[in-house]
Amino acid sequence: MLLSMGGMQMQMFTRALHAYDMTASATVTALVTMGWAPTMLLFSLYAGVLGERMERRTLIQISQVGNSIIPAVIAVLTLTHTVHWTQLLGASLIQGFMFATQMPARQAVIPTLVGKQRVSNALALNATAMGIMNVAGQAFGGVLYDTASPGGSYIVAASLCAMSVWFTARLPKMYPEKKPGARRPVLAEVGDGLKYIAQTPLVRMLLVQNLVVVLLAFPFRMLVQVFAKEVYGSSAWQIGVLGALAGLGAVMGALFMAGLRPGQPRGAVLMGTAVVLGCALVLAAGLPWYGVGLFAMVLVGLGESGRMALGQSLVIESTADQFRSRVTSVLMMTWGLMPLAVLPLGAITDALDGPRIPIAVMGGTLLVACTYFLIKHTPVRRLT
Repeated sequence: MLLSMGGMQMQMFTRALHAYDMTASATVTALVTMGWAPTMLLFSLYAGVLGERMERRTLIQISQVGNSIIPAVIAVLTLTHTVHWTQLLGASLIQGFMFATQMPARQAVIPTLVGKQRVSNALALNATAMGIMNVAGQAFGGVLYDTASPGGSYIVAASLCAMSVWFTARLPKMYPEKKPGARRPVLAEVGDGLKYIAQTPLVRMLLVQNLVVVLLAFPFRMLVQVFAKEVYGSSAWQIGVLGALAGLGAVMGALFMAGLRPGQPRGAVLMGTAVVLGCALVLAAGLPWYGVGLFAMVLVGLGESGRMALGQSLVIESTADQFRSRVTSVLMMTWGLMPLAVLPLGAITDALDGPRIPIAVMGGTLLVACTYFLIKHTPVRRLT
């Protein structure tokens, strides 16, 4: 996880900054940054079924190999001065497919490795690893971007992803449980998963809350390079520091989540992290100073860790074993809907000649939505 997420964070950071430097367009940067979302949206449900049919370690490794090839190809194009922003978009599209393939299988193996009673702690550990690589990947990526060019950053990202394949090979092979009866068509199994979600109110509410946070909070995270350049006039390494502090906040939050045990108010904590995200967006947009932005990014990381560590844990724990991979695929699919917010945010930023107003509106809307969830979604709030 450390290696693969480090490589992915570094290449996503570099790709977004590279696109903006090439075009000076927030709209193009939004397209490149969120290019992975449509392919994730299209393939997530199929990947959920695949994760319940195929040996999961191999499935994860195939995705890791793909994630190492993508930045290697872009590095060659960059170093030979033949790169175009449409190629960065293509790389992002392919990465979305790889991410969709890997994540349902990766999440489904966690109970197998640690036992269902430790799922919450294991996901908190995963979130900690992701937060650490958020710090290291973006900070190091920003330094490499300034000192060794974007090509150097892509090469390091490719190397990290390639190394993760060997470490994954150290795990045992993990086969999904065989289902009784004849194998059903893929679309029928996808339909069964969606029907299960529709008929399970607690899982449905958790997924809806996750979607709202993804649409209202994470577009800021995806376009922080544009925000930092437009509002603060930041250099690449300063943008890297902003991303690193978000990672630091995520590590702090994940360590707190790891200390939570069944019986403690985990549902209320999950809702509280969404409030923190809303406050962070309003703060960053309302006070346009780099020092305030640094603090706001720590809050963003804290809020992210709640959704990543605690939100995923509660979804997995609340889902029947035979539907876990498919429900996880729907959870991952919500990321594919992010362009519904990111692309308009990029276009409005260009139209208004700045991102502060749309970011403030999104933060305020998230706070209103959080208040509604606290009042109406009692079963989630009372989750322990």
